Amino acid sequence: MDSDFSTRILGAADRDALHALFEGSGRLVPQHPDYPTASSGDSARWIGVFRGEDLKMAVPLAERPGRIGMKSLQSPLFSSFGGLVQARADSSASDHKKESLWRGCLEAFHAAVAGQADRIEVVFPPGIADLRCLAWNGWTIRPHYNYVTRWKTDGEWRDRCESTVRRQAKKAEGIGLGFRVANAGSTDELKELWKVNAAKQKLDAGLAARIATLGQWLEQRGTGFVIAVHDEEGKPHAAGLFGFDESRVHYLAGASNPERRGSGAPTLLHFALLAEIERRGLSRCYDWVGANTPQVARFKRGFNPELEVLFAATLESKRWKSLQTAKSLLR
Repeated sequence: MDSDFSTRILGAADRDALHALFEGSGRLVPQHPDYPTASSGDSARWIGVFRGEDLKMAVPLAERPGRIGMKSLQSPLFSSFGGLVQARADSSASDHKKESLWRGCLEAFHAAVAGQADRIEVVFPPGIADLRCLAWNGWTIRPHYNYVTRWKTDGEWRDRCESTVRRQAKKAEGIGLGFRVANAGSTDELKELWKVNAAKQKLDAGLAARIATLGQWLEQRGTGFVIAVHDEEGKPHAAGLFGFDESRVHYLAGASNPERRGSGAPTLLHFALLAEIERRGLSRCYDWVGANTPQVARFKRGFNPELEVLFAATLESKRWKSLQTAKSLLR
């Protein structure tokens, strides 16, 4: 590692420097200094990379339950990408100097986290593509797919939707479903739907508590809201938690009732969301947060979004790889 660079876990004394880095970055929701703790709890940490006394890059990582006896670190939850923030390069600097700074930061980050967990995964924000330095240090680099809907004129998003999607929304309204927009902290219905899905889809039911904390944080900042779809009896069919910044509206968490599949509730939820973006005058860029499984991609593709390719970097220990090999042999 270049001796000009150093790293440490950022603490209270680094808060001003981290906020300054955030203000000079894309200022996206997952990049906010408080997002990692709000979404992932006290295990979340910012790894700071310094050049001399100047904070040049910060990467958030959160501990997640790993396999027995193993530790796993990853980008904070409920976002399509991690919150890496970096200092803007001097506009007068040569491309060589800009690349050297970037590589130096990545090299220092690698040196700081290698060996700290059996598996480490970072999903990088939009626009970050040069991860060669990590690849040269043993990280696996792979594409991470995401959908984004962008539009300019009112109702344009609706016209883009496939006819089957529009029919689903009409079907939902036809059977008496409606929606309600609430403050971001109003996550009770979403939490219950998440738990129901967790039991049936082998998800982590404990994340419902994290959804509540994230919603409270968004409400305190005034940068989020909840939408819930109900039937005529007031029973929830689907709900979602959304956060927004100057550039995007983010689908942070959502769930639908598996006992009421086919009602069209998830489609109506997103029709309500896209209309709410227009009503509030928010950025007309909706981040669907992920398109990496056939079922999820199939549903979201019906809204005719753009495919956004991000990059994920993963570093695995020999123990982790050996366990993966053993599992493969037992199948």
